[in-house]
Amino acid sequence: MANNWILIIDDNEADRDLLVRLEKHLPKRFKMVGTDNAISGLALLESTSERPHLILLDLKLPRLTGVEFLRGIRNDNRFKQVPVVMVSGFGTKEVEKECFAAGCDQFVYKEIDFDVYVSHLLEASLPFLSEDDQIHHAA
Repeated sequence: MANNWILIIDDNEADRDLLVRLEKHLPKRFKMVGTDNAISGLALLESTSERPHLILLDLKLPRLTGVEFLRGIRNDNRFKQVPVVMVSGFGTKEVEKECFAAGCDQFVYKEIDFDVYVSHLLEASLPFLSEDDQIHHAA
């Protein structure tokens, strides 16, 4: 797997499928790889020598929360530079601050309107895509 993959970690299958649908809005070279928990996410990271280009990480996960996962990869030299966009269906400014303190690069609230959600995720992800990549915005 080349460094053109984006790791999605979300325990809600419908939300994970929405995130995977982002692939059609990204440059063709990006492949979305999804898992339903942080433990599996760590296993995916460990199973390849190629780091993901970006991680889209749900806040509330079973067994190991998104913040715990984030703290773990920020303490691992192999993954500490991988950009992480935290996504959450709920939260407060305090939760957002905790995520940034743990090392997330962006925080996006899940939206009911898919087009709005895609727009927010693309906006949050743009700084981590190279300048020559073309983004296909949601209509």
